[in-house]
Amino acid sequence: RDKCDILLLSPERLANDEFKKHILPRLNIGMFVVDEAHCISDWGHDFRPDYQRIVSIVTKLPPNIPVLATTATANNRVISDIKQQLGNNLIINRGTLIRKSLHIQIIKLYNQAERLAWLDENIDNMPGTGIIYCLTTSDCRKVSKWLKQRGHNVEPYHSKLSRDSQECSELRVSRENLLMENGVKALVSTVALGMGFDKPDIGFVIHYQRPGNLIAYYQQIGRAGRSIEDAYAVLLNGKEDDEIQEYFINSAFPTEIKMSRVLDIIEGSQNGLSINSIMNKINMKHSEVAKILKFLLLQNALIKVDSKYIRTLNEWKPDPDKSKKITELRKHELKKIKDFVDTDTCYLRYVAEDLDDPYATDCEKCANCTGVNFFPITVDKQTILEAVQFLKGDYIVIEP
Repeated sequence: RDKCDILLLSPERLANDEFKKHILPRLNIGMFVVDEAHCISDWGHDFRPDYQRIVSIVTKLPPNIPVLATTATANNRVISDIKQQLGNNLIINRGTLIRKSLHIQIIKLYNQAERLAWLDENIDNMPGTGIIYCLTTSDCRKVSKWLKQRGHNVEPYHSKLSRDSQECSELRVSRENLLMENGVKALVSTVALGMGFDKPDIGFVIHYQRPGNLIAYYQQIGRAGRSIEDAYAVLLNGKEDDEIQEYFINSAFPTEIKMSRVLDIIEGSQNGLSINSIMNKINMKHSEVAKILKFLLLQNALIKVDSKYIRTLNEWKPDPDKSKKITELRKHELKKIKDFVDTDTCYLRYVAEDLDDPYATDCEKCANCTGVNFFPITVDKQTILEAVQFLKGDYIVIEP
């Protein structure tokens, strides 16, 4: 009815048949904007298959409708891929990635008890409010539980909060609001607290473990110091970091064997199958089957009618070479961030150059540039012993 100036969509909405049939064709689009555009590229650090649906929309737009794609975390390879997908008449406009407000420090504490002790001893010395990033949901629960027991005002934040509470997604929103309103010292979070979250006065970002690549690291520390002169980014290193990242790398893309198996099961049915019917015939987790179905839908090997997945007449062939190349790239990126931990040059310049920033310079604010440790690099032995006892007594509930 032309009564809406801006319509904000998640890319997942473009998979909704009702929306595609009845809403999208009627929209009088004046400008099409794609935020976090690096997610379009499967060479990017945070590829999301649903972003591929955006490409099909953009390529069908009339040529007089402007398209804007924005991201702060795309290197040359990702930019080239986005340009190839959205069209060669895309104009690239870049700015510097150096953030003058950030003070970066890296501390090597490989033992979990040492890192828990460090957090206990230092979090109250951090300015304002902030975020503590963990690699897994389990670690979010563990770290927040420890800090709460030690008297710190923190809350966990992750994608599975809805399963932990009857309040469902309202709990995530309430915890975001707590941080926005300075009602907690920190949220202990997975990457779930990432894109789209904007609090201009976050004073610190701490990494309980090392992220899988420098691009993800830059995006996460970029939450801090947006409108204040001084903010701190402290990266703690753990001996389990590599093991967790190797798992993430190896499970990022469904294997050709598993994809072929799901496709064969659907092809062998008469009228298609629901995801639950597929799971009755295959030994995989629901999330794994859902990921495979999403890939096969995007590759036009399947269509979805109501709740059933039906095989199309389109030929489907796996592309093991591309999966292999992307896996090799992820491992190369993992090596780069491991080297970053040991560099004696400017931390921020190292990251900016890895993102192909043509304006990269020394930040003159990090621990390497100043030669100053902003926070202690050792912890009290008694605190470590208490953290060890906490870890020994910690438990997780394995749901049937």
